[in-house]
This record gives sequence, structure tokens and C-alpha cells, in this order.
Amino acid sequence: MKITILFLLLCIGFSCIKEEEKKSGYNCVNFQCTATFDNPTYLTLQDCQSECKANSTNPTTPTTKSGVAHFYVAFNQVVNSVVCYSRYTVGVGFSSTDVSNDTFFDSASYDSSHNLYINIANPGVYYYKATKKGTTTSCPTVSKTGSFTIKSGATTYIYIVL
Repeated sequence: MKITILFLLLCIGFSCIKEEEKKSGYNCVNFQCTATFDNPTYLTLQDCQSECKANSTNPTTPTTKSGVAHFYVAFNQVVNSVVCYSRYTVGVGFSSTDVSNDTFFDSASYDSSHNLYINIANPGVYYYKATKKGTTTSCPTVSKTGSFTIKSGATTYIYIVL
């Protein structure tokens, strides 16, 4: 009988214990959204970006960063003997899902090969998508995606050919 009562008390005790849920989301750090699993302020990247930029008095003011991503994007303007003048965009996201949904925390567009520097607040793995917009069937749209690692105080070089 004592064993049965002890067993029932243990069962009731274990059923009352609720495992803490880990929620992922984003926090605004130095006016940039960073992914987190510990007490996120925002559940979606879009919410974080809208609030982060709204609270920034001057979003272009440089702030102290842990690392720099240096992109060099080059593309061939002659495709199948046709001269293609295209605009390209490079976007950086926190995850491959962000990049596939074109949800970037930073992006830039140019009309020719160009160096692009993006300051990134926290060391870690980030993702990019570079897209050259097509103008005709002879000059198609081309996209490349990938990932890179930011190390504290270092510059990471990413060379993309579209």
C-alpha cells in the first residue's frame, strides 16, 4: 500500500512539472536585429526591424561592431554574346529561412561590380543572397546564396560571381 501511494505521489509530482519552453526571436542591439533564444524582445524579424529603426535617431551612424563582412560581387555583363546591364542586390540575414524569404537585416543594390562592407554586431554564422536581376531571356536573373562566419574583430571576405 505504501508503495502504491508513493508511486501515485511521484506520478502526480512529475505530471505537474512543466518544462520551460525555449522561444526564439530577435533583440534590437545597436539598432540592428540579432537572433536569440534567450528572452527575445520580438518574435519576428519584421517586428524587430520596424521597432529598431523607429527607435534609432540616426540609423546610419556607425556603432561599435564585432566584425565586418566584406562582399565583392562581380558579374559578367556579356552573356551569350549579348551585353547585359543589370542591377544586383546583396542581402544578409540571420538564417537561411530569412534569406530565402528575402528578409534581410541589411542589404544594398548596385549597377556594377562593387565592394560592400556590412558591420555585424555579434560573432556567428550569417547568410547572404546575391541576385542579379535579368532584363531579357538572354540576360536571365541569377541568384546565389551562402553562409559566412563573423569572428570578433575580424573582417570576413565573401567573393561572389553572378
